Formats: sequence, C-alpha cells, structure tokens
Amino acid sequence: MPLHFVILLIALTICNLSTAEAAKTPSAIEEATDRAALMELTRPGPEHARLKAFSGKWKVKLSIGSSNNTPPLQGVANAYMTMEDRFLWIGYQAKYQTRAFKGSFTIGFDRRHQHYVLIAMDTSGTYFVTSKGEADPDSGLIKLYGQDDDPYMESLGYTKEFAHVLDLTNPDHFSILVIFVDTRTPERRESTGMTFEFTRRSTTEKN
Repeated sequence: MPLHFVILLIALTICNLSTAEAAKTPSAIEEATDRAALMELTRPGPEHARLKAFSGKWKVKLSIGSSNNTPPLQGVANAYMTMEDRFLWIGYQAKYQTRAFKGSFTIGFDRRHQHYVLIAMDTSGTYFVTSKGEADPDSGLIKLYGQDDDPYMESLGYTKEFAHVLDLTNPDHFSILVIFVDTRTPERRESTGMTFEFTRRSTTEKN
C-alpha cells in the first residue's frame, strides 16, 4: 500500500475518533457553565438573606404543652448568622422559679435540595436532633420533619418522630413550635410539645 494512502487512512481514523469523542464529552463552555452553577449553589441565596433578618437580641417565652396550665418560662436569646451567612444560630435560656432551660437552634437552607434544615439541642439531653422541610406557599410557615433513633422508643417497637414549625413572617416576632408525632397509631396524631415565642428586644433594654 502506498505510503501516502496509509497516512491518509490514519488521518481519517484520528478525525473520526475525535468526532466521536466530541459527541460524548461536553464542550469546555458547557463544563464551565455546569461548574459555575454548582459553585453558585454553595453560596448563600435569598432564603439565607431572609434568615439573616432575624439576627439580634430577643426576649423568649417558652410554653410547655398545648394548654395554659403551666406558667411559661421567660428568658432571653441571641441570634446571628454564622458560616459566612449560611446558617442562623439562635441561643436561648429561659426559666421559671426553679425550672431552667437552655438550648439552641441552627437554621439553614439547603440549596441543593431546596429545603430548610434545622439542628436543635438543649439541656434536656446529651444529643441533638435534625429536621428538614419546606415553606408553605400560602401561609409562609415552614414545617420541618425529623426522626430520632431513641433507644427507649425503639425498645417499645415505635419510632420517635417530630416536627418543627417556623413562623418567620415577622422580622420582629417569630416562633418555633416543637410538635410530637404519635407513631403508635395509623392516624399519626400531632400534638404541640413546646412553643418558643421570640420578640425582638429594644436597644434600651438591659441584658
């Protein structure tokens, strides 16, 4: 076979392979666009700006249960954005007579999955719980569901499930409800366990 024909055949083969590879591989521009989109999701978004509006010092009222039979605990809270404006941290302490309660909520928004996330911990235990959920487009309330692998509940054959309901419609007054889910029956009845009401403190109020 003539040498020039061999060279032509090799050139055509390389050309065909390059065309096939190009069909499988995204262009450099497409790759750059995907990378830019992924990088954008790592940055705070409008939901985080909404959370930031609740930074500051607060008065807190903590009610136990759904009835008014027990006097609420009263106290103070401090809230600020952390992790470069990605999470709102709320630390609180409240008491009534000899009862005292301390804890924190960390609230964020996962832009990958488009839902809110919450981490809660307090002095009632040595563990933390998490929940996640979305905002209701009509009421604006955010309801987040979670589970906890509680050994006692598991020994009884049940799962421990709960929800947090956030009312963030007013930047000077917000609330967090802790709801317990009764997993013992198919109805899965929900009942209020605790209600946190936060009211923004004026600049003239002392600590």
